[in-house]
Amino acid sequence: MTRLKLAGVIGAALAAALHTGCFLRSSRPPQPAAQANPAPDAAAVAAGEKKLDAALLAITRGFLASGGAGAQKAAAEHTVTLEQERAHLQITCASPEVVPAVQKLISEGSGQVEATLENRVYALVPVSLITRLAAADAVWSMTVNRATARPAAR
Repeated sequence: MTRLKLAGVIGAALAAALHTGCFLRSSRPPQPAAQANPAPDAAAVAAGEKKLDAALLAITRGFLASGGAGAQKAAAEHTVTLEQERAHLQITCASPEVVPAVQKLISEGSGQVEATLENRVYALVPVSLITRLAAADAVWSMTVNRATARPAAR
């Protein structure tokens, strides 16, 4: 048998098998479709959102959806205290060299730099400024700077 005839016979057998559905049958019963929430489409997620921790992401989305009330609600759900629609943040910069640029962005956006350490900036930032900061190439990541246990006052 020539190669051409052999290929034709195999092709015909494969077509017949697919037509009858023999390759589509399984010995297992069909499983119900998963009802879990699918991951969001990568194109739908803004690049800056990838830099935010879960609490900041919720606060920012709440603010964008419902303004200050939405931000306050999301903050409460994540046990974050906002001070006049401003959050205490720890901003990790891409390198120590870009810290002054991040400080300038914060100051220009009505935020207040509280401290810096190496490539980190600690600041009180308006919720409305978070997305702009996150979009900056100089910013690597942002998290809520939660209050830690402090020694009792004497």
